[in-house]
Amino acid sequence: MVLGFPLSVVDDITTIQLAASVEAEVLIATTPDLLRVMASSTLMEVEHCRGHIRGPVLWAETLNARANGLGSEDVFVCGVPSRDVDVTENRALVAALRLVAGARRFLDGPAVEFARPDVIERAAANAAAARGILGHRDLASVTVERAGRIRLHRVSNGRRSRQYQPAVAVLGRRDRPFRHGEVKTWADPRTAAQLHSFVLVAQALRRRGDELAKLTISGDELNSGRLTYRNWRNQTPDGQHGMLLGDVVVDGAIGTGPDDRSAAMDDLQRRAAGRRYCLVTTEADADVAVELAASLSGV
Repeated sequence: MVLGFPLSVVDDITTIQLAASVEAEVLIATTPDLLRVMASSTLMEVEHCRGHIRGPVLWAETLNARANGLGSEDVFVCGVPSRDVDVTENRALVAALRLVAGARRFLDGPAVEFARPDVIERAAANAAAARGILGHRDLASVTVERAGRIRLHRVSNGRRSRQYQPAVAVLGRRDRPFRHGEVKTWADPRTAAQLHSFVLVAQALRRRGDELAKLTISGDELNSGRLTYRNWRNQTPDGQHGMLLGDVVVDGAIGTGPDDRSAAMDDLQRRAAGRRYCLVTTEADADVAVELAASLSGV
């Protein structure tokens, strides 16, 4: 909503962002070494041996087998130990790799229209690498499942937590794929200008001593008390977008030159349609907008 993306591509975008993240790159870089020292447990498989012993003899089973085998004295039932890698840590690793690899199916879809080329390039490279790692023979027997919070907590606090931390980090980004500063990599120039103005106005309100209300979403609008934002992609039928601070229409400018500011001012005046308006590109502009809104509301 803030960036103006259609809801139909939001899941695609978050998956691509996760695959292009630093956490995904760390996972891809560290997993080859991890595969050589994977966590495992020991299983005891029962095996019938004739004339030789492959492990601890299970005497009750051996005597039963001999009784059913007409008393053959060279039959032994042994417990043969085997290495089992289908453990919680490796299930988390596979789940993380599948998240990264899953971005590939979105890289030819509509989401790429909103992404920078370098983001797409990183996501594609990491997705391909993750698919290659998932083909490793030692991962073939690991159960594919979604690692929930309880399992992640177990991996994060286990004795192998340091080695499996990259997988936990990737899985931790499922619900919050964007970190601080990463949203701007998906913002087009106009959206970036509008969000910059939003932040400047919010800071000016704080300087004035106004307590900002909690951010809420209503339809296509982001609201915080008297401050409302609508992305230009979600403009109303009559072409309204940007910010509304009380009764003042506010927006930013894409460029920083005089011509950019003049063009933005003309567009803002047109959209204001007789209402008071203010172009905000600096802290001083934001202070003017806040004072203007306060004077109109009598605050």
